[in-house]
Parts: sequence; structure tokens; C-alpha cells
Amino acid sequence: MDLRDSAFFSALIGIGLCATNVVIGVLIARYSFKKKFRKALSIVIGSMVARMALSLGTAGALIALAPIDVLAFSLAFGVGNFIFLFVEIIYFHIKMG
Repeated sequence: MDLRDSAFFSALIGIGLCATNVVIGVLIARYSFKKKFRKALSIVIGSMVARMALSLGTAGALIALAPIDVLAFSLAFGVGNFIFLFVEIIYFHIKMG
């Protein structure tokens, strides 16, 4: 199915990739909060960097290989990452504070 004609579905794919990233982050955070503060912080920050790299790699592969509307996907992915990352940082701050 060629999604280049459907900006909506391409944007949903971008938001879905961001949401998957956040769900994995929350699961990792719940695991790390059972550890000591320094260990938990290193797990959270390390996983955030690794998840961002994996997410960007996946986005790049989707843009290169999948028949999607690149503009809609990129805008949804960029805005979604910004919003979800902000919410994730607030969540970590509340839970660790």
C-alpha cells in the first residue's frame, strides 16, 4: 500500500514511533526506580540516549525504504518527539523527586 497519498497515515506512523519510544522509556524508568539514585539516573539517561538513537535510525530507515509521505511523517515525528520527551522528563522528575 502506497501511503504517499495519505499524509494522515504517514503522520500516524510518526506518532506511533514516538509513542513506542515513550512506552519503552516508562518501562525502563519503572525498573530503574527500584535501584539507588545514581544507578537509576544512569539507567534513565543511558536508555534515553540509546532510545533516541534507535528511534532516529528507525525513522531514517522508514523515510528511505517505506512508501510514506515524508513531510507528514517528519513533522509528526519531530513534534511528537519534542512533546513526548518533555512529558517523559516531567514524569521522571516527579517520580524521582
